[in-house]
Amino acid sequence: MQQTDFLIEILIFEDASNDGTAEIVKNYAAQDDRIITFIQSENQWSQQKYGMIDWLFPAAKGKYIALCEGDDYWTDPLKLQKQVDILEADPSIAMVYSDAATITDSTLGEFYKGAKRPQGTFNFNQFQNLGFPTATSIVRSEPIMQAQQFLKKMENSIIQGDYVIWAIAGKFGNYHFLEEKTAVRRKHSTGIMGTLGGTRAWFEAGIHLNHALAKELGASTHASFYDGDWWYYMELSFWDLKEKKWGHSVRHLAKSLLAAGRSGKNNRIQILRDYFYWLRQGFSGKN
Repeated sequence: MQQTDFLIEILIFEDASNDGTAEIVKNYAAQDDRIITFIQSENQWSQQKYGMIDWLFPAAKGKYIALCEGDDYWTDPLKLQKQVDILEADPSIAMVYSDAATITDSTLGEFYKGAKRPQGTFNFNQFQNLGFPTATSIVRSEPIMQAQQFLKKMENSIIQGDYVIWAIAGKFGNYHFLEEKTAVRRKHSTGIMGTLGGTRAWFEAGIHLNHALAKELGASTHASFYDGDWWYYMELSFWDLKEKKWGHSVRHLAKSLLAAGRSGKNNRIQILRDYFYWLRQGFSGKN
């Protein structure tokens, strides 16, 4: 549906779906020579190989790269044109993204409902406090390629690949937010965030990823990445309480309080309140 005054290529990675998707992709590719396909006969995700990282990013030739994961979709036929116009007009902008709708069990919603909404153009220092609908984004190719190399080094710790791209984009320039909705983000329990988001493994991986990004991007970014440690450690202390790992829980609580003080966030009293709430829940058997 995209209408542009520039050439595009459409790279599709199809990871051995068993629902007929491969045939649909082949049919589209047969009718449009802009489509380049990477159709798999054996699922690669299960072998810890990743479509974007191992196939799509290395093959991309474009000056800019837009992402649209398999369960999301674009709704604005001028999405790419609007975003490329902004990137072409301002070399200081590394990434453009927009508002989005969500869909959960056929119910439409708002991506930014109840969340902090971005405005205009902003830099890396504001990055950590804002959400990004992946399907609305377009990024210059240079940060994408650096993100690909970083993610390859992370090996099987890749649970927030889009977050890595957005973070590294901030090293190359500013972010720009478009007010209009250009895509729909589908939310469902079988997605990666549905299966891993909020688990112990997810919080542990979040700490590891933030520290690795801080090392990758240099000292000037350390405060931004380490600021979030208090939240990860707090959530891990709650998991310890649920599993009755009392010693681990106290250690994670102490790390949370220390990180909160280091970050300058005045939330240590709230951390303690939440902790003792969960502690009482555990002792009362309501957990």
